[in-house]
Amino acid sequence: VDLNAQTPGQVKLKITAFDNVDLTTPNEKTIIVDKEAPTVALSYPGTDDVVAGTVRITGTISDDAQATSGVKSSSTKWTMRKMSEAAPTKDNASTITWNSMTVSTVGAWAFDCNLETLLGNTTVAAQYGSQSGLYYKIPIYIFVEDEVGNVDVRKVEIVYNPEATK
Repeated sequence: VDLNAQTPGQVKLKITAFDNVDLTTPNEKTIIVDKEAPTVALSYPGTDDVVAGTVRITGTISDDAQATSGVKSSSTKWTMRKMSEAAPTKDNASTITWNSMTVSTVGAWAFDCNLETLLGNTTVAAQYGSQSGLYYKIPIYIFVEDEVGNVDVRKVEIVYNPEATK
């Protein structure tokens, strides 16, 4: 059975075993076809929150409700990249330097980040994100994996004020 050709969700398999005297034993099994990596959502800071200094960035992670494979929490990692560098994708994820989460569970993630040390002034912040007035929208990339090996890189954005701690 080619499971790659199956639509994600529940699939009923009907299997019949035959012996050499033509006796049969039918069996039916329902399996879950899971082809999707977990998704993430940013909890803090919110989309309208402007941050600076040291911040705990938090979010949620979930796998498809029909999938029973679940989130592989030990694989959830994060990175920030300069805009001149290739954005992380599931295809190039193995070439990226990822940072461990401070907290990583099957339902939530968090990490502490000193934005002033990492992004510094407006010159450095401009290398990481796009300017909007006095602020910069900084993408953060989250590597996710479920227990059956579906991987992806999800992007969330924070709003950074490089002048706030001065």
